[in-house]
Amino acid sequence: MTLTARATLKLRALKDAEDDSNQVLRGVQRRLSEVNGASANGPDTADLEQEAARLSSRLSELQAQYQHRADLNGQIRHWVATIGANRQTEDVKLPKVKLAKGETHRDAVDRIRDEIAGALKERLNVQQAGLPLEEMRAQVRKWVSEQARKGRPRVVASHDGFRVEFDDGRGFVPGGDWGAVLCWLHEEHMTDELDAIIEAMPAPSLALTPSEKAERLAAVKAKLLELERQEEAVIDAAEKDGQDIPRRPNADPAAILGVVIVARKVEAVA
Repeated sequence: MTLTARATLKLRALKDAEDDSNQVLRGVQRRLSEVNGASANGPDTADLEQEAARLSSRLSELQAQYQHRADLNGQIRHWVATIGANRQTEDVKLPKVKLAKGETHRDAVDRIRDEIAGALKERLNVQQAGLPLEEMRAQVRKWVSEQARKGRPRVVASHDGFRVEFDDGRGFVPGGDWGAVLCWLHEEHMTDELDAIIEAMPAPSLALTPSEKAERLAAVKAKLLELERQEEAVIDAAEKDGQDIPRRPNADPAAILGVVIVARKVEAVA
């Protein structure tokens, strides 16, 4: 079993909620069919038509609720199936629900979701971040140096003839990559010209080195996970109070189940 006992119970509860929605949905469908049949055969249809309209409106809501729960549970089951045999889950400490003064569970979820939206926007900005000028210059120098080494030819001179060969990545062959050859012939000039092109480029709104980008993305990932755990804790608390707050379709299954994925522990053989 890849899921913890607590997470397994949570998944079963989510499936129960899906099944309950389906059961209520089918009951309303049967009742609507009966009302429509009675309306078609009865002389006084005004009350029946009003009831049919009410049931139709409720039917749409129930269909949306059931489909939402079924889709979400399907995504969670798919996520569980991808955990793999060499990994397992561990329970995490669930956050405590803290409501602001006068705040309802619905208000708290909305507040947390606003923070999630902000974190997602931050992640996108970091993902699209450009490079600082000095980092681009360093990459230029590295590229030109690599190309210069690649562009250096090999001369083959013998009694049978003379030829110049160039490394094409698989070995030395006649011909060559003339961009690499130019780097070999004029390494400093090529570097200066590429630097000039870089300096003329528009500056990015956010510039990060590769290490800075990795650190920022890791921090945003941790922040998002914590926010989603808080969101799930409030939704659970609302359910205990009899209030249904739909989960986001793209909510993190690990946050919903309250787990983290770790390497499977191998028991020592005595």
